[in-house]
Amino acid sequence: MNFESIAIRGSLVSPARLMSPSEVRAATTNHPGLLRPLGGWYLCGDASARIVDAIVRNGGDAAIRLTGFVGPSGGHYVVLTHQLGSSQHRFLLPQYEPPVELYLRSLESQPIQVMLGRQGGDDSVVLHNRLPWPHIVPLVEMCQVQRCASVATTFDEMRAATFAVTRLERIPSLDGNVAVSDVSVSLVVPSEYCLQAIRRGVSTGGEPK
Repeated sequence: MNFESIAIRGSLVSPARLMSPSEVRAATTNHPGLLRPLGGWYLCGDASARIVDAIVRNGGDAAIRLTGFVGPSGGHYVVLTHQLGSSQHRFLLPQYEPPVELYLRSLESQPIQVMLGRQGGDDSVVLHNRLPWPHIVPLVEMCQVQRCASVATTFDEMRAATFAVTRLERIPSLDGNVAVSDVSVSLVVPSEYCLQAIRRGVSTGGEPK
């Protein structure tokens, strides 16, 4: 359940990877470029060269915002936005995907850790941000552990949510003095949720749900 990067309305859209602490440790243990393994949850995705270059010039700092919304079929989503200058990168996370709830709950005790790869390149930047836990609690409460929608409905809604998030105006500028003119989006595909939905359909002897 993956796809190649595409362009929608001029915005780069690519798959994201939400890595658990154990996956991060396994991937960074004995890494030649690191003195010690990384820890905690990481969101990894591709971003426009424009925002990656801006982050590098700015010493790895960017404004951040978390936004929740409801899709046309009732699915809940959170968007994690970083902005520097007129460029935004947005992670789209479905809140019915089991690891997403674990990730959001982890933010009570760990920073938001993100790795952004440069579009068309091999280099990347790492960002660490903290938001007050009371600002995150409402998004945790939006998670949908018991959601029961078909795979087809889920992917139709993900497509609609992705198109919505590529709109420049969807997330207001985090800098009131600068208009957003460059957007890239990385989305977490709800693989675990869809596999569970298929198993539910098989176990009941009906059509996959």
